[in-house]
Amino acid sequence: MSDGAFGRFMGRLLGRTEEAPRVLGCVVVTRWGGDDVEPTVDRLREIIAELDERDAEHPDAWMTHEASGWTLALDEDGFARLSDPEFENVFHLPGVTREQGLALWLAFAAEGRDGVANQSWAAGAFPPEIVAARAAEADAATERSERAFYDSLGAERDEVPCRRPGCARGAITHSVFCRTHHCEQLWNRPCRFKH
Repeated sequence: MSDGAFGRFMGRLLGRTEEAPRVLGCVVVTRWGGDDVEPTVDRLREIIAELDERDAEHPDAWMTHEASGWTLALDEDGFARLSDPEFENVFHLPGVTREQGLALWLAFAAEGRDGVANQSWAAGAFPPEIVAARAAEADAATERSERAFYDSLGAERDEVPCRRPGCARGAITHSVFCRTHHCEQLWNRPCRFKH
């Protein structure tokens, strides 16, 4: 009896039905890091359904086409991203529904990049307006964090001058610099705060 026949025999003996067909030639990484080698279509649906839950730290899941090394990622915001074997995001596709994502993955597993070439891919990881919005969000978060640090340095001492040449401000406690120059020394760039 072959291994496959034996497995089917044991499955029937134990009350299991035939195993669902697998999607061959791919590995899928779930958004939380689990690997599925040649998953079933139902498992792909489950992985894609996980994207309905918002998680900024783990926003996507991806499939790697084993023969080519290309990767097709789907994210919680409805973007598909196609990456080359060096993991450079080469193309993106906005507005992808969960069912469209499943269809993309199935075509990608079957034929790699050629299987999804008929889509309206745009260059890059995201549209320029999203890149700009995310950069602005990151800059605002950095500014809030730096402002909190700057303010936590405390008052400058009038009796102890800042050692930066030409600075007329006082040094903060535990430093030879004023708050602005202390931050510039730590960050190795100009400080955006002067108060």
